[in-house]
Amino acid sequence: PNAIPRLESLSAAAAVAAAARVFDEAGVPEADQSARYLVAHAVGRIDDFARLPSGLALSAGEQDLLVDFVRRRVDREPVQYIVGDWDFHHINLLCRAPTLIPRPETEDLVERILGFVAQAQSKAAPLRILDIGCGTGAIGLALLNALPAATCVAVDISENATVLSSDNAERLGLSHRYECILGDVTSPALRLPGGPFGLVVSNPPYIPKADMATLAPEVVAYEDDRALCGGDDGLDVARAIVRRLPHILDNGPASSAWFELDDSHLLDREKPVFGAMVREETGGACVLAEAYDDPFGLPRFAKVAPNP
Repeated sequence: PNAIPRLESLSAAAAVAAAARVFDEAGVPEADQSARYLVAHAVGRIDDFARLPSGLALSAGEQDLLVDFVRRRVDREPVQYIVGDWDFHHINLLCRAPTLIPRPETEDLVERILGFVAQAQSKAAPLRILDIGCGTGAIGLALLNALPAATCVAVDISENATVLSSDNAERLGLSHRYECILGDVTSPALRLPGGPFGLVVSNPPYIPKADMATLAPEVVAYEDDRALCGGDDGLDVARAIVRRLPHILDNGPASSAWFELDDSHLLDREKPVFGAMVREETGGACVLAEAYDDPFGLPRFAKVAPNP
């Protein structure tokens, strides 16, 4: 960070170039994009990060802020935590460590769910949603934003997450249709209010334990590993959710459960590991109805439905 010059008049363009140079030298990924976000945040124009006027000058106080932001990024703190909020599927979410940062591929899951719901029932029809492992509230709140007659019960094992998702619901004007509870879905003692549900959605911890060591420093050092590690095969939490499905899904037209998973769980497209697990844990009451690739071409999303 000392490589960022302290000048009487430091332009935004020069600040971006200096910050990007520091990130390059420190081996920080996406150096230029990180620099643009942090300069925009320092001058209070994060919405204009891609088109900051090159001649815009940073005040002394803004330069001090930028030096602090760059120091934190060199320490591999994610940009989303430094900035404090992030856009996700037409909503803006507060982001605070250690709650999992919403990933762009999860927006694709939301789109697939909305497309399915649009075919299954009227947008104005009531729909009860259960979001398990809600984190920031990203999936459930994005669905509520698009479905004006829907309500959502969310659950997370982390108190940080339950507070943050509730804060996001309040901020988005959705708290009257959103309830978040603290609980561990793997515990048989957990009782879920508001059911049965037309939709169950989850981005559970799905990374196999052996793969945790391969994660980026931003993830390992800052995000809650309870939201990441899914046990030996990555399916501990997903298995607990699936086991509950015959008891919590309603018999409505949209009745289904949607998961984001590790690609290894769906890689064998003929006999996916996840599909076999669904049949076993529900005694055949539910089946893997469809699997979908993420925007990178990896099998990532699954729709589970009652066995017709």
